[in-house]
Amino acid sequence: MKALDEEDLQVIREYAALLQTMDEAFHYLVESISESEKLTGDRILGDIFAVFQQILTAHGVLEQTLEDDSELKQVLDQFGEVLEHSFKFNGKLNDYEFKQIFVQETFAPAFLEWSRAMQVILKRYIAH
Repeated sequence: MKALDEEDLQVIREYAALLQTMDEAFHYLVESISESEKLTGDRILGDIFAVFQQILTAHGVLEQTLEDDSELKQVLDQFGEVLEHSFKFNGKLNDYEFKQIFVQETFAPAFLEWSRAMQVILKRYIAH
């Protein structure tokens, strides 16, 4: 395993913090996607989509930093499944029934499961 310097560890810590923030956003999205809070749910969903680009950018950095960690690479690849779910919103952003069911039953659980797996790996590097 490559020796990590403080800058590498900081990148990993920031990425772990981003995932924790996204976990909170997904929990809040599930709660707010109801008919009575459509606008809040839409805003959160838009924010989540925007952060996905940051996550993908960070994946490239993590792959270089932790290049010897095959388990990490496997979990990074699994993010593609979460992205595939996000594409199912195309053309359906005004269908609130679809969004509510899909967010609660598929999209949020898929992200949260992936995030948990990633955080387990990251803790090996940043837990002291």
